[in-house]
Formats: sequence, structure tokens, C-alpha cells
Amino acid sequence: MKLPELNWKTYLWAFLFLGGLILVYKGLENYQAVGDAFQGLLTPVKIMLKLLSPFATGLLFAYLLHIPCEKIAYLLKKIPLKFMSKWARPLSVLCLVLIIVGFLAGVGSFVIPALQKSINDLLLNWPIISENAFKYLADLQANPYLSGVDWNDIVESPQQFLSDIDFSKITGYALDAVGAVFNFFVTIVVAIYMLLNPYPLLKTVKRIARMFVQEETYESLAVYVRKTDAIFYKFISCQLLDALIIGMISGIGLTILGVRYSVLLAVTLAILNIIPFFGAFLGVTIAAVTTLLTGGLSQALVVLVFLIILQQVDGNIIIPRLLGQSLNLNPVIIIMAITIGGTFGGVLGMFLAVPVVAVFKIILGDVMVFLENRIHLKRQPVAEMADGIAGDTITSGMVTTSNMTSSSITDDPMATDCSATDIIANNNIAKDIEDA
Repeated sequence: MKLPELNWKTYLWAFLFLGGLILVYKGLENYQAVGDAFQGLLTPVKIMLKLLSPFATGLLFAYLLHIPCEKIAYLLKKIPLKFMSKWARPLSVLCLVLIIVGFLAGVGSFVIPALQKSINDLLLNWPIISENAFKYLADLQANPYLSGVDWNDIVESPQQFLSDIDFSKITGYALDAVGAVFNFFVTIVVAIYMLLNPYPLLKTVKRIARMFVQEETYESLAVYVRKTDAIFYKFISCQLLDALIIGMISGIGLTILGVRYSVLLAVTLAILNIIPFFGAFLGVTIAAVTTLLTGGLSQALVVLVFLIILQQVDGNIIIPRLLGQSLNLNPVIIIMAITIGGTFGGVLGMFLAVPVVAVFKIILGDVMVFLENRIHLKRQPVAEMADGIAGDTITSGMVTTSNMTSSSITDDPMATDCSATDIIANNNIAKDIEDA
């Protein structure tokens, strides 16, 4: 049996595969050192990202508001005025800014006073809340059913955390608000500028891309960029809208249930709900524990049931209505993506991990389809050749059978005694066999 010939590419791929296995094994064996080295490499990147964060946030706002701005400009261009075609874009940005400011002013006039009242009440009652927390921990420690639990670390960790909190320094922390205000100003300026005229930047990016890749590659990349844009825009906008809905419903529900700090808890639930999967769990836990320390066990159970039902409605009705089947990711993949994103990117990494994985899923699916088609095209000539050989074999077998039948008829010694009718019948049988 002749062995298949191996070219240099086969040896190269085998070498790379074995080298990769060795690197993975050594990395797992020394994972702590690898992690420290990787974190050291990421430090300059994190500093650069922190410096560019106002500009990135402004671009993100412009990205989210681009489509509403386009729709407003389209409606303004329909007005039969001469100057409207020239000033439609600036007027659309102005209208959009006025709508956002009006909405924030209307919501803020209700939320901000209630939120400030909740925060002040929380600061004044913090010693009582801490005492209640220690009391519940002591009751749990005295429970005979939990006698096998080591409570030392569980009790000492909250005590150390609560004792380290110094609310007298909160006014000192407010000095950092100056930097936050400056970053916010830069963000607004960048967002408005990009909304007014985003096309020069887009043209520059396209020209740079065409400089480094061929036209066919550029077209393929453009397809994936459009898919990525659709996924990211829909995911981010839907998550923000879903957070707003959850914040409003939870605020109304907690207020009706008579929960203290209902507005503060509703804002917390809305912010944490932006983070997929883990955010809802963390928000419900914070709300239930806060209600337990301020309103008792019965109220905490009611709040827990209410929030669980709300999260089920959100996950099974609201989110599918908003997102549809655009992501369609396995929950295990989502958990892994959020964990990895949170490790390297913090809260922003957790938020953007899901759409990134959705984009990779599309790319991987297209690559698999390409490889399957390539394998099918390679196998098709072999299959056609096999079918041709099989057809020739069957045809030759039929011809051989026909010849054998004819020769057997003529060579039969009794054939000379047969009548002409018998010979014709035998020839017809041979012809039928050959036709078959």
C-alpha cells in the first residue's frame, strides 16, 4: 500500500499545532505569572484608554444618536422652504438636543429630588442599617442548622468593610467632580461635532482601509462592518431602553410596596440591568438585602418575588421584543463572554462582551460555510469520477452478458434443430437484456 506524500505545508501545520499545545500547557502550568505579565502589558493601554475616554464616549453618543438625527433631518427636508435643504442637518441636531434636554429635565425634576432624599436618609440611618446587618449575621451564626459553617470570615469581612467606610470624606470625594465635568463637556462637544458632520471621518477611514487592502478584501470587510454596526447599534440601544423600562417599572412597584429608598434602588436596578445576565441578579440581591435591613423579612420577601417576576417578564417578553433573534447566543457562551470581558475591560467590557461574541459568531459561521463548500468542491470531481467508473462497469457487464447469451444460443448443439421462431425468440431475450 502506497503512503500519501507529505509536503512541507503538512509538516509546518503539524509543527505549529504541537507548538501551540506546548504553549497552552505551559501557560496553564504557570497561569499566575502569565496573568501578571499580561496585566503589565495592558497597563499602558488602560492609561491611554482613560485619557481617550471622553472622546470615545462622545463618539458613542454620536453613534447612538446618528439614526434619530438622520430621521429628523429627513422630515425637515420635506418642509417646502429654500434654506431647509442646507440647514436640515444643524436643525436636526438642535431639535435632538432640545428633546434630550427636555426629557432629562422632566425626569430629573422628579428623580433627582427623590434620589437626593434617599441618599441623605441612607447616610443618616447608616449606623442603624449596620447594626441590623450585624444582628442578622449573629442570628444566622446562632442557628443550629448552620453550626457547621465557619462564620469568622463571613462576619469579619462585612465588619471590616463597614468600619472602613468614612462618610465624612464624601465632601472630599466631590473634588473629583471637576474632572468629571470637564470630561462631560468634552464628550458633549465631540458628540455634537460628529452629529453635525460625520462624513469626513468616515471617508478618511475608508481611504485608509483601501490603501492597505485590495478592493475585493475591502468589500468583504465592508459587509462585516455593516453587520457589526447593526448588531452593536441594536444591542446598545435596546439595552439602554430596557434599562429605562426596568427602572420605571421597579420604581413604581417599590414605591407602591412602601420600600424605603425606592428611587435609589430603582436607579440602581436600571444601571445594573445594562449588564447582561449578572446585572439583573446583582440588582435584585441589592434591593432584597436593603429591604431586609430597612423593612423586615416579610417586606423583603415581597420585594424579592416582585423583582423576580419583573426580571422574568423582562427576559422572556421585553428583551425578545426589542432584540428579536439578532443575537441568538447560548447562555453558557454569554456567561463566558461577560466573565472574560469583565476581567479585561471592567464594566464596559462586560457590557460590550455580548455583541462582540455575536459578531465573532457570524464570522465563524461564514468561515465554516466557506470551508464546507471548499471541501465539497474538492470531493465533487472524485465522486463524479467514481460514478463514471461505476457506469462503465455496469455497461460493460451488460454487453458481456449479451455476448454470452448470443454465443450460448449459437453454440448450443441443439440450436441447429430449433425452428426459426425459437431463434427469433432467443434473440429478442438477448436484446431485452442488453437494453436493460
